[in-house]
Amino acid sequence: MGIVRISQGIRIEVEVEFWPARSIVSKGIYAFRYWIGICNCRGEDVRLLGRRWIVESRPGMCFEVKGVGVVGMQPVIERGGCFHYGSWVHIQSPIGIMRGAYLMEALDSPVRFVAEVPTFLLIYPPLFN
Repeated sequence: MGIVRISQGIRIEVEVEFWPARSIVSKGIYAFRYWIGICNCRGEDVRLLGRRWIVESRPGMCFEVKGVGVVGMQPVIERGGCFHYGSWVHIQSPIGIMRGAYLMEALDSPVRFVAEVPTFLLIYPPLFN
C-alpha cells in the first residue's frame, strides 16, 4: 500500500520507486516512477480535467508541471470506480518531493473542484544504507 489521501471525496493513492534504468547518478540525474490510483468515493460520476505538480529536488530548485488530463486522457471515473495510471519524473538531487492536485468535474452538475494528491518523497535508495 502506498501513501493515501482523501480529498473532496476522491481517494488518491501513490506508490513510488527509484528507476535505475532512467537514472544517470554520476551526472546527478535521478529518475523515479510512480503509480497513481484515483478512486471516486463521491455520490456522482466525475471527470479528471487536468493536473498540476510541483516537484522540488533541493532548496530553491523546483519546477511545475501542468496539463490537460493525465497520460493523454481525461478519464470519467464512475461513482465507486477507480482509475489507475503510471508515470515518471527525474530530478537533479538524490532527494526530492512531489505534490500536486487534479482538477475534477462532477458530471451531474457544473461543479468543478480540486482533489489534492498526497505529498510523496523521491529518495535515492543508497541514502538509506
